[in-house]
Amino acid sequence: MDLATVVTEAMFDKKASKIIVMDMRAIAGASFDVFVICEAVSAIQVRAIADGVEEMVFKQLHEHPLHSEGFINAEWILLDYGNVVVHVFQERVRAHIRLEELWFDAKTTVPKEKKSAVATVKVAKVAKVAKKSAVSVATAKTAKITKAVVTKKQQKLQKL
Repeated sequence: MDLATVVTEAMFDKKASKIIVMDMRAIAGASFDVFVICEAVSAIQVRAIADGVEEMVFKQLHEHPLHSEGFINAEWILLDYGNVVVHVFQERVRAHIRLEELWFDAKTTVPKEKKSAVATVKVAKVAKVAKKSAVSVATAKTAKITKAVVTKKQQKLQKL
């Protein structure tokens, strides 16, 4: 698996939004191959995304960033892996910096989130529990209705 793919998966895991991958290889003078950019709603989420990227890249590819910055205020964290540079922005900072516009001639793609096997199993378990709950509710309603009908019939018989 390539570095940019691992980075985007880590971003998806931490609920990053507006993830894009910018291929800079065709741009003369670019000193890197790829930008991976995303945004988050808060400083806490920006840090969590950046930490998640570092952790997943190390676990899967055994790489550390050559340089990182921005962790103190967490408005814009940069992780430099040499050929891949990761930018994690707070929404308002990304809107202000408009990095994508500076490199408008780069080929830009929007990655799709891949459902992991773990996520699929969790969804299946939730669906199973929901189905059991629905059956339990239906059974309880049926039991209440049956009890009410039996009670009414008993009351009519007692009147006779």
